[in-house]
Amino acid sequence: MSIYDNWDVEQHKVEYESDEHWELRRKFLLTHKHKFPEDILVCLAQVFVNVELLGCRYPQETMDLVKELSQDVAAEYREKQKKKLQRTFVEASEAASSKVKGIKKNFQNHPYEDIVLWEKPGTNDNVLNILEMSAGVSGIAMRWKYSKIEEGWECSIIFDSQKLSCSTDINKKVARQKAAIIALEKLQKHCYTVKVKGDIGTKITVTTEELKSQESQSEDNWKVSNCIGKNMMKMMGWTGGGLGKSEQGIVEPMSAMVKTQINREGLGLKKNSYTEQEIKTKCRKLFKDLLQTDNYSRKDIVFLDFPKEDRIVIHQVARTMGLKSRSQGKDQRKLIVSSKVNIWSLVRELNNLGGVTEKYELVKPTDEKFISLSTSTCT
Repeated sequence: MSIYDNWDVEQHKVEYESDEHWELRRKFLLTHKHKFPEDILVCLAQVFVNVELLGCRYPQETMDLVKELSQDVAAEYREKQKKKLQRTFVEASEAASSKVKGIKKNFQNHPYEDIVLWEKPGTNDNVLNILEMSAGVSGIAMRWKYSKIEEGWECSIIFDSQKLSCSTDINKKVARQKAAIIALEKLQKHCYTVKVKGDIGTKITVTTEELKSQESQSEDNWKVSNCIGKNMMKMMGWTGGGLGKSEQGIVEPMSAMVKTQINREGLGLKKNSYTEQEIKTKCRKLFKDLLQTDNYSRKDIVFLDFPKEDRIVIHQVARTMGLKSRSQGKDQRKLIVSSKVNIWSLVRELNNLGGVTEKYELVKPTDEKFISLSTSTCT
């Protein structure tokens, strides 16, 4: 028995150290326990682990010593790592190969598997509109191709590079309408359809009056706020009321923000009494709440009577937060903000919820062999 053996290796296990790394260091300690004092061997073991696992470098004399001491210790670990790396590459290669084969097989059996039909209120009879919206939400490029023939016109509808349908007629528009009907019937056979219900109860409206009322409330609430100025005044003996020895001074605080009243409608026109920062604050709160709701229950936010300058600000805030925004109307312009829906995430959520929610209805493919969501109870 060596004079260096009288100490416990297990006491040097570090709490955050993984079992694999500790086993490697432990083996080094046990192998050379009889050769070095405890403190020196613990340092050498740490150097060995740092070199082996982290690729650290030390003075050449230290590196040579650790290399000599680790020959038998590290051999088994290195062999395990080599086999593990080979197994990882083989599994990844097989997974990639099977994925490619699977995609090819699925594409042969279901050529329209990436498409989801999208129907909104008022578009049920507009077949072309349904196809255009469906291509948009599915990330598919849609186009028409016309050819002049003896009977008149031939119209083909193409999704990406795949010909979906074809029809002929003397009239060019009629040929396109016929081709669209054929295409929609074919897609309904193969694909899921998401029907958007009416707008009732699916929108949140915001008006300029709401911002004005919020501004007045924020000014009234200064007394209960935890502002620095208020706390400093309390430390100097102020208990509320007007300033001055006889409380003859002002009660309400001076506004710290100068509000510009300049816009394209004329210098000094006081149409809106809120600032750009207040618009941004209101929008960020609304948009944050919108993003935190589920796909199937998200409501559009409609800004009704905001002037052009304000709408520009709202557009900017919406887009920086990853939301869609669009303006509608001619005389009374309104701005609508909505979330960018991942169509297949929405389909799966609707399927798990039974196919029907307040805002959406999920319809299965008319051909049962193309129904891919097994738990679906949708119509």
